[in-house]
Amino acid sequence: MAVWKFRGQDLCQVANGGQYAVEDLYDDGWFRLSHEDPRILVRVGRPWTPKWPDVRKVGLGVWVWGLTSQDFENRLLALRGLVAAGPGPLQHVLFNGWVLEMQAELTRMDVNTRGPMAAKVALEFQSVDEPFFRRIDTTLFTEATITATSSPYTVDFQHENPGLEDRGMRIRFYGPATNPTIWNLTADPDLGVYLGYLGTLATTGDFIEFNVRTFQATLNGSAVVSETNIVHSGDRYWFLLKTGMNNLRFGAEDTGGKVEIYQNPPF
Repeated sequence: MAVWKFRGQDLCQVANGGQYAVEDLYDDGWFRLSHEDPRILVRVGRPWTPKWPDVRKVGLGVWVWGLTSQDFENRLLALRGLVAAGPGPLQHVLFNGWVLEMQAELTRMDVNTRGPMAAKVALEFQSVDEPFFRRIDTTLFTEATITATSSPYTVDFQHENPGLEDRGMRIRFYGPATNPTIWNLTADPDLGVYLGYLGTLATTGDFIEFNVRTFQATLNGSAVVSETNIVHSGDRYWFLLKTGMNNLRFGAEDTGGKVEIYQNPPF
C-alpha cells in the first residue's frame, strides 16, 4: 500500500509497530480557479494565471492499538511526539515508487478512544511553504540555444510539465546575449507571459539564474541581480509553466545565447 511519512518516519510503524495504520485521507487543498471560488482574490489585469489557495490541508486517520494498556499508551505517545514537534517534511510514497513531499506542520490531533487498548487518531497537517507536493527524486531539464544569424534572434522549443501549473522552477540565461527574454506561448500566444534581463552577458559561460517563486536572481551563482534589470509580465511570480507541454521561445538582440530550465514539478 502507499505509505505516509513525517520527518522520514513511517507513521504506521510509529503508531503500531508496523501494522496497518493509515486508514483515511482527505485533502482540503485541491486547487480551485479564482473564477470558481469567490473567496480567492483575483488580480486586476490579464486573466491568464489561475490563482491557487496559499495553504493546503491534508488529513490522515490513524488507528493505534497495543497488546497491553502500557503498550498502547507508549505507541500513542510516540505518535504524538513525532507529529507535534513542529514543521517538517510530510511524504507520500505512492504505489509506483514516487515520493512526494511537502513541508507541513500539525494543526490538529483528535484522539477518539475505541477501546481500552485502541484509538482512532485524526491528524491534520497544513503546508508551511507552498501548497504543493513535489517529487524529491526528479529534476526536469531543458535547454535551447539561439542559432539564428539574422534578426529575429530567437529559438522556439518545448518543455513538458507533468505536474500542476508551476511557478517554482529555476531558469538560467547564458551569454553571449544582450537583453535575453523567455516567453511562454502556451500560457499566452500573444507574448503576454515573459521574463527578461535588461543587460548584457558578454562572455560565453556567464549566466543569470532566476528563482521565479522567491523573486531572486544571481549572476554567475553569487552576485545578486537588481530587480531594476529584470522585466516580467507582472503576476505573483516571475514566470510559469502550464500543465502538460509548454511551447516556449527564447530571444535576444544577438545570437549565441542559451536558456536552461530546471524544474521539480508540483502536484
